[in-house]
Amino acid sequence: MSDSGFSAEDSGSERYVTHPSRPYPSMLVYWDMDQVCRYANDAALNWFQHKKEDVIDRMRLTDFVGKTLYQDNQSRILAAQHGKPARFEKKLESPAGGKLTALISLMPDVTNGRTKGVYGHAADIGQIRQSADKVLSDEKKLLHAVIAIQEKERSVIAEMLRDNVNQLLVYVSLMMQGKTMGKDNQRFTEDMMQTIQQAILELNRLSSHLYPSGLSLLGLIPSIESLLSEYRSDYGMDIRFLAPDPRMEELAHDEKLSVFRIIQDYLSLLTNNRQFSPVDIQLRYRNRLLQLQIEVQHPAGSAEKDSDAYRDIRSRIEFYNGHFREYTTAAKRIFRARLVFPGVTAVRN
Repeated sequence: MSDSGFSAEDSGSERYVTHPSRPYPSMLVYWDMDQVCRYANDAALNWFQHKKEDVIDRMRLTDFVGKTLYQDNQSRILAAQHGKPARFEKKLESPAGGKLTALISLMPDVTNGRTKGVYGHAADIGQIRQSADKVLSDEKKLLHAVIAIQEKERSVIAEMLRDNVNQLLVYVSLMMQGKTMGKDNQRFTEDMMQTIQQAILELNRLSSHLYPSGLSLLGLIPSIESLLSEYRSDYGMDIRFLAPDPRMEELAHDEKLSVFRIIQDYLSLLTNNRQFSPVDIQLRYRNRLLQLQIEVQHPAGSAEKDSDAYRDIRSRIEFYNGHFREYTTAAKRIFRARLVFPGVTAVRN
């Protein structure tokens, strides 16, 4: 019997095959500090296409699992030999052509403070991963439906303001222009005309704020510039905007709309908290990946994380497989978000 407590005869002759309806049996391997395999169960021998008599006490780990898999995880293997356990997911491919997603654990064999070897355990989690991916897909479909309903409601309200109310005010304005009035009423008429014109402008701005119709005509960057111009005018905010890569205009309309909404909602949070300090906004884009950073100088208070605007920000980022982080330094509040748009393949170890 070897020092690991396993016998070379422990591994039988049963052979396993991959099957789509059930997971592949767990693989277990043990190697010593010289990385010589002292034990391998049938599932591991079958997967890596080795015979027991060629492996036990003879074969080194790099030859057992193959050079590619060994090199990809060499740092984890060496760390385990120094007493540091590891747990990670890995896509495995058998020399015979089988494929599976495995949860791999590397556990040091420590006795009296001294590492004698490492246990390597691999469990097939493909079905669990598929179930998790399906749940995530269903959640994203629901999230997309909620976002679509919100945008539709905003669009309908914007059209009502722009078409119905706006037309009514224009009609009243034309009627007043055509009506002859005495000299005493001329000043009143002029004041009313000016008020109506101002109301028309404000309604147009409000409808544009509800739904940025210029997004498809002008593009993402001009639409953001227009939005920031309103905040500069209405609140006196000092906002600096940097978006050096025009290729982000290649994004689909819904993708641009989500980027626009995230910035709009975050600025709304700032104004709700009466934070009119200087703001720096940066957009970086490359290969369907977009990074957004918003820096607020000399912030007061904190973001309303229970608000609808903050929930909308989180939902849009999560829908595009992204993540965000918000933190405060002595002089700034920094919001960083990363959105991964369809077309980018997520890479898992």
